[in-house]
Amino acid sequence: MGKKPSRRAKRKWPFWAGLILAGLALGFSGYVIFLSLDLPDVSRYKNKIPPAKGERVFIPLSALPGVLPKAVIAAEDCEFYRHHGLDYEAIWDAFKEDIAERRVVRGGSTITQQLAKNLYLSKEKTLNRKIREALIAREMERTLSKKRILELYLNVVEWGDGIYGVEAASRRYFFKSVPEISVAEAAILASMLPNPHYYNPDNHPEKLERRVRRLLQIMKNNRIISGVEYDQAIRELAAGLLEN
Repeated sequence: MGKKPSRRAKRKWPFWAGLILAGLALGFSGYVIFLSLDLPDVSRYKNKIPPAKGERVFIPLSALPGVLPKAVIAAEDCEFYRHHGLDYEAIWDAFKEDIAERRVVRGGSTITQQLAKNLYLSKEKTLNRKIREALIAREMERTLSKKRILELYLNVVEWGDGIYGVEAASRRYFFKSVPEISVAEAAILASMLPNPHYYNPDNHPEKLERRVRRLLQIMKNNRIISGVEYDQAIRELAAGLLEN
């Protein structure tokens, strides 16, 4: 029968465990500092328009129908005006959901993080990229206004293959300029954003419609739209808006 660990050995385990954890934390902190040394200069986009990708026309936030930015925030980042680039609660919820589903279901990224990725980073899912994304997002929040971050995001985010920005998306899916879209059409564009290749009127209209209906309900409950606007949007969907 083996010997039981001595009391002295038992006392050493917490010490060594704490030392290892402290070393890991110190190493990770050093790695983050190293990655922060060559961050891009985000201040250039205070007034400058980012280089165009694919079909894109830059539309100022003031020219958009007011319901569209609100729909995007409700769908993508409901804490947008309260966080400073990172939504830790959303990240934790996304992590738990991914673990439960045993696959990546949610990313937990804020609008600011997604803007950082679209402007500066690749789509590869690596720790290095996620850390840089978070660092750039925090720098954006320190440098740019919320209004400017939202304006840039709506004009650079991808809404399908080669379709960048909300004006190009509106012309592609509704054959009209974005200032002319309805509440239902705004909800459709917002609902596509998690995965515009999958939640696409051409590929999975039934799945997209379920997301749109949920979003419209959320918008109604939060008084983003009125009951009359909600009823009209539901009628447009029932009339086959996603089939046009």
